[in-house]
Amino acid sequence: MELLIATAIIGIIAAFAIPNYTKALARQQVKRQILTANLMAGAQEIYKARKGRYWCDDTSGTCSNLGSINSGLGINITTETGITYTTHAIAGSPATAFRVKISDGKLFTIEDDTAPPLNITCTNLTSVSVCSSL
Repeated sequence: MELLIATAIIGIIAAFAIPNYTKALARQQVKRQILTANLMAGAQEIYKARKGRYWCDDTSGTCSNLGSINSGLGINITTETGITYTTHAIAGSPATAFRVKISDGKLFTIEDDTAPPLNITCTNLTSVSVCSSL
């Protein structure tokens, strides 16, 4: 009987803990990707300081290729499964504005579509609020 009660208590605790743990992991991933977005934006600024314009025009296919982003901007972002990365100079204003976008397509999209200073926003793609209280 004691074993049955102990098992029931552990089951109840697990029912509350597992969803919170999963949400905490998702929030931690979003925080990591916000840092990556800041890294990409900083690399764009360094590229502009050296070349007089931001890296990559938005019509080429290399702006979403992580290998090209790493080599073009001189950074080393490691690939995470299911995450897409894009950064490029905005058409018509390659010397004044660039875009950074990171998304997993399910939970969040992190982007900056403005000219500097950096103004990164995180958008929830589902009811799981991984962007709130970061």
